[in-house]
Amino acid sequence: MRISTSTLCAAVLTLAATVPFAAQSALAQGKSWWLDLEAGTEFDDNVAVEQNDDNSESGDIAAILKLDAGYKVVDEKDARVEIGYDFYQSLYQDLSAFNYQSHTPGFKAWIKPGGIKLGLEYTYLHSLLDDSFFLDQHMVSPTISAFLLMTGEPELPPMMSLVVAMLKGMSSANLLFASSQLFGRANGSAPVLR
Repeated sequence: MRISTSTLCAAVLTLAATVPFAAQSALAQGKSWWLDLEAGTEFDDNVAVEQNDDNSESGDIAAILKLDAGYKVVDEKDARVEIGYDFYQSLYQDLSAFNYQSHTPGFKAWIKPGGIKLGLEYTYLHSLLDDSFFLDQHMVSPTISAFLLMTGEPELPPMMSLVVAMLKGMSSANLLFASSQLFGRANGSAPVLR
């Protein structure tokens, strides 16, 4: 049974209006978990899929849903372990072949021996395009940061990253050596290759 786009949009907007209040009160109480839900609409004048250069050459309106949730398993002064999950869904009104959904569970850990922060991050991206398999990607990124007199969290780029991706049946593995930052974040969510 398929749910109509308008019904799903109405449900998403209703949920988006109520969840932030619960999440804000939990964060205000110092909990070790987070939940961020965003919903909205967007107009794209040229709907496209960046990963495979597929372009519709048409515009359309989409309902967008984003979810970011996680839990700090260990939250100490000199160590942290977090698990998380990101979800993204776009639902186009007319161009349903461009409906994109991604599931991104991840793991992040770091320790801070002697003022140097050493970390490791792993994420797995599983995405669907038009309700069919589109992309699987595993990413492992070590990080290192110097904390001499800083209180924030500036991080140096990963020294080495491993990316294994499968796009519609084609697989590849790349070991990327970085002298500049190879991975960033798009709008604070899914990693992007630069």
